[in-house]
Amino acid sequence: MSNKNCYSCYYCYSCNSCNSCNSCDYCNSCNYCYSCDYCKGLRMSEKMIFCLGDGRWESKGEGYQKHLRVFNQDVSEARYNEVKKLLADNEIKITLTKWTDYDKLEKSEQTDTAKQLGGLLKTFSYEDAWLNFWNEATKKQKNSILDLPEFDADIFKEITGIDVGKSEVEELTLAEVCKRLGKTVKIVKE
Repeated sequence: MSNKNCYSCYYCYSCNSCNSCNSCDYCNSCNYCYSCDYCKGLRMSEKMIFCLGDGRWESKGEGYQKHLRVFNQDVSEARYNEVKKLLADNEIKITLTKWTDYDKLEKSEQTDTAKQLGGLLKTFSYEDAWLNFWNEATKKQKNSILDLPEFDADIFKEITGIDVGKSEVEELTLAEVCKRLGKTVKIVKE
């Protein structure tokens, strides 16, 4: 059961436990969740996507009374709607809870109750939920975020806990390697 009263903070869709967004406190911004997506530390702000503020109690700074922003950059309403649609179309959704079947539980989690239920509903922190999503995300889903002109790796890390700026291994198709090298590449065995 998802919360139908929360219109934009996708992580609330998966909590399965609140009756209104007044109890959803992660974004630390306001008493309602109608207009910020994937944000942290905002106050009295709306229509924000991947934005970082100075904190719930701050009456100044980046996250205070701002609107129409993506990665803390001012955008037009048309651009805001475009980014919001792009993320929705690519199913960028964070799940704070996940059912885990009994046989896939850690030994310490395999209690009698879990056995009777056939598993457990695990609850994740916001950062762990992001990490779970990121580890299972397709390249297209990741790129829908990373390729935004407004993307800021530092803000993304502060919000999600994921450091995309220092990736040791970059996944590329053969066509992408050829394009970057500016020549045709043939793969041979060593």
